[in-house]
Amino acid sequence: MMNDWQWRAGICIFIVGMLFVPSIKKPNSIKAQKPAPFLRYTTGYMVVRVIDSGGSEALHRFPDGAIVSDVKNMTQMKPCTDLSERGAGSQTLKNGDIVDLSNCRADGGSITVRRMPVTERIVLGLPLNPDVLSVDEWMLLPGIGRSLAEAIILDRQKNGDYRSIDSILRVPGIGSKKALSLKKFF
Repeated sequence: MMNDWQWRAGICIFIVGMLFVPSIKKPNSIKAQKPAPFLRYTTGYMVVRVIDSGGSEALHRFPDGAIVSDVKNMTQMKPCTDLSERGAGSQTLKNGDIVDLSNCRADGGSITVRRMPVTERIVLGLPLNPDVLSVDEWMLLPGIGRSLAEAIILDRQKNGDYRSIDSILRVPGIGSKKALSLKKFF
């Protein structure tokens, strides 16, 4: 049977434990990685559209840092010639790439990698990179007409790449309100 002193000591230990235990941080087993430029968040995965040997297309999620040969292996494509001989298999993919395996055959063929059109990237919610958009692609964004898109390209050519999307404020005709409305695309 517990006496009064043991009962009070037990309650004090319980209260201290309830206050102290939640503040103990568990070690993080995943190292934080530096996020890609213009990427609002990182999930550890990227979205890639794959066109298989039959011509059918599908969106796939692959781990960040995946290379073309990983995509070929993960999608269980029939083997084509050794990709390492041509260097195609070691190309690192980026979020929003298209991997075309439709010409991949055991006797040769080719694998091509290209970027998804901006419209598709916008629909999928994939971040855009303002340093590679063309005038026509800028015009797909709300509130950007031809003259403003040309001004953005001219500024980029004259002053260099945008280190962050906030750098777009240096373009005449883009104020903080417009930059804020564009931020969700980058």
